[in-house]
Amino acid sequence: MYAVYIVLGVTGVLFIAISLAILTMKRKSQAIISKYFSTEEIVKSTVSGNFFGLTSRGTTQVRGNGPLVLTKSKLWFYLLMPREIIEIPCDDITLMEIRKSHMGKASPYPLLYVAFQTDRGDDSAAWLISNPPEWVAALNELSRHEE
Repeated sequence: MYAVYIVLGVTGVLFIAISLAILTMKRKSQAIISKYFSTEEIVKSTVSGNFFGLTSRGTTQVRGNGPLVLTKSKLWFYLLMPREIIEIPCDDITLMEIRKSHMGKASPYPLLYVAFQTDRGDDSAAWLISNPPEWVAALNELSRHEE
């Protein structure tokens, strides 16, 4: 009987610890967005983007979390660990669509997939975010206004 209480107690403590870690990450991500962007600049943003990597870096790179922001001029991601900013000018984006995998990493949820040009050639990236179709629509809307 005591084993049940111990298991329930440990489970409760783990749940609280994980919840606090997620809340801390979201607050940190919101502070990062506020540091780099004014509210007027932001077309779309999320504090909890799960980065699936850049194709150019191969399959051994570490996935990570952080804020993802779309402005009128760029798609911007701040990788929390290791700290890194990934910036993709909107003019360099050649394709933005929904996929279920990226670089051999599958997801049961839809991913925001972005293909783009760099000075070294073609590249792509993907993120697990809430409602990726809204992001695709937002970029398409930006493209229409530029024409």
